[in-house]
Amino acid sequence: MDLVFGLIIIALAPVISLGVRRFRPLWTPFKTGWVSAAILPGIILVLCIFVFASASMASPERCAGNACKAAMAMAFVFAIAAIIEFLVGWLATLYFQRWLARR
Repeated sequence: MDLVFGLIIIALAPVISLGVRRFRPLWTPFKTGWVSAAILPGIILVLCIFVFASASMASPERCAGNACKAAMAMAFVFAIAAIIEFLVGWLATLYFQRWLARR
C-alpha cells in the first residue's frame, strides 16, 4: 500500500509545480521542483518524527510488548520512503518543468 501512496505523491509533485510556477513565475525550474516536491513528503516526514518521538518517550506501561519499538521502526521506514519519494518527485517535477518550457 505504501507503494501506491508513494506513486500518488510522486505523481502529484508535477501537478503542484504548476501552482508554484503560477505564483512564482520567475523561479527557476530547479527551485520550483524542490519546493513542489518537498510539500507532501515534508508533511509525511514531520508526522514520522512525531510518531518516533512519541514512541521513544512513552513509558513502559504504555507500550504493550514491542508496540513502541514497532511504531518507531515503521516511522523510520516511512521517513526513508518519504525521502525517496521527495527525490524521485523532484526529478519528475524537474523533467516536467523542462518539458513545459520546450513546449
